[in-house]
Amino acid sequence: MADYDIPTSEPLPEPAQPAANNEPAAPTLLDMVWELVQTVLLAVVIFLVIRNVVQNFRIDGISMEPNFHSGQFLIVNRFAYCPGLHLDIDPLSIHLEKTWCVRPPDRGDVVIFEYPRDPSRDFIKRVIGLPGETVEIVAGKVYVDGQLLPEPFGPNPGSYTSGPITVAAGEVFVLGDNRNNSSDSHSWGLLPQDLIIGKAWLSYWPPTDWAVIPNYDLVLNASTAIPCGRPRGQAQGRAPTYREDSPEREEQFHAANRCRGPRAGAPGAEQVAGDIPGKRRRRHEFGCALRRA
Repeated sequence: MADYDIPTSEPLPEPAQPAANNEPAAPTLLDMVWELVQTVLLAVVIFLVIRNVVQNFRIDGISMEPNFHSGQFLIVNRFAYCPGLHLDIDPLSIHLEKTWCVRPPDRGDVVIFEYPRDPSRDFIKRVIGLPGETVEIVAGKVYVDGQLLPEPFGPNPGSYTSGPITVAAGEVFVLGDNRNNSSDSHSWGLLPQDLIIGKAWLSYWPPTDWAVIPNYDLVLNASTAIPCGRPRGQAQGRAPTYREDSPEREEQFHAANRCRGPRAGAPGAEQVAGDIPGKRRRRHEFGCALRRA
């Protein structure tokens, strides 16, 4: 009997399945709107967080020459003295502030603040006198508690006389670096610390002025104090004579009256300290405002 190969049954091939579609579905209009809202909210949150800590300002004025110039842009550290919540949205008239003052300004700090006579304007000045100190300006020279203020930052010296004035608690005495062209504490009084926005930290525009704002340790030296009865640097003996309108004459006038005031009933006793009889003084005061960039 012949051998026959009996064919084995093989499974039939399965019909081909259609390829799965792995491509994501096209986003709907609602999905696109939601993504746009998320992006805008994230940008607003980042902006508010950064704006709460630092803020940029543009100088508008000459009162801080030669160290700061009109048109210069600064970044201000708002957490330097009083960290907390600073929320300012001018278009929506939203102004919220909740801060905790952790330290007062130091002498020599360059601060940005709301002008006490018009809080809608921002000024930039340098801190000179601290609470409890007495500041006096004699012929352009600044004395704090009777000691000559060191000024390594190189201001444009003034020629006026002002004070003495004692700085109260919660206030500071500020001056512009361009002394004869600055509206500051010598003209409108002390600055309340709660009006200080922050400390100037960085100059970023124009590029030639890019720099971190330096800090100065303005330590008072008792050896620079004006002795009672004679101007600083004058030897013991007969006092020299000066022209009536000279700075030396003005310093001599204040040194002679530093420890004694005018006698009651004497000519000139009713005059405000700092005015010299017969001297005519022209004073040009310019504000150095800032514009929020």
